[in-house]
Amino acid sequence: AKPGQEVYTDRINGFGGALYITGGKMEMTGGTIVDCSATAGGAIYLPGGNFNMTGGKISSNDATKDGGGVYLAGGSLTIDGESAIIEQNTAVNGAGVYLTGGTPGLYCGTLSGNIASGNGGGIFIDKQVVELKPTGTVTFDGNEAIDGAGMYILGDTENPAGFTVEECQGRVVFKFNVATANGGGVCIDNGAFTIRYNNIDIINNTAKNGGGVAVLSGNFDMYSGVIGESEKSNKATNGG
Repeated sequence: AKPGQEVYTDRINGFGGALYITGGKMEMTGGTIVDCSATAGGAIYLPGGNFNMTGGKISSNDATKDGGGVYLAGGSLTIDGESAIIEQNTAVNGAGVYLTGGTPGLYCGTLSGNIASGNGGGIFIDKQVVELKPTGTVTFDGNEAIDGAGMYILGDTENPAGFTVEECQGRVVFKFNVATANGGGVCIDNGAFTIRYNNIDIINNTAKNGGGVAVLSGNFDMYSGVIGESEKSNKATNGG
């Protein structure tokens, strides 16, 4: 998609309401993919190929199961642009993005206002280890879910899951995300969340348990960064 273009009103029962990519490469530099629907990957489903988003919006799409905006099963997904926005998408799990394979690269961009009726409003990481080195700011803002409104990490004993931010020039920000149960910012369910450098802010998130972070099972290792501040505290009914 180019600046000013829209791809919209595609509704199917299978995968990828707007795009189903098995090979090759697609560049999105602008425009909007809007009002599309599918069982998985309301806007985009990738079993292979490469999708590179440096600008534009993936907005108001719906998946009846997983991945309201994007479902990554294989290939690669790159989000790298201040104007790259995934917003107001809906799904059961992973309303913004659902990751269960392939190679994700989140370098700069925003996931905001995505709503999951299950878990993972912004991103659902399913039995996958994701390692990032942001070059700009990656923002999870105002997403909603039962568990892990910003991010939900799910693994098991045979298939580890995790999210790691290595030394980088960029930042990762979780703010104003709301979970009705666990982990306003992040929920870890048999996985790992690791921040090695002073490049993360988890602020102003809300949940019943763990306004900032909830660890149901697994590990949370934060060597530096910010969880809440005096005027930006996370809120929880049972433990902030």
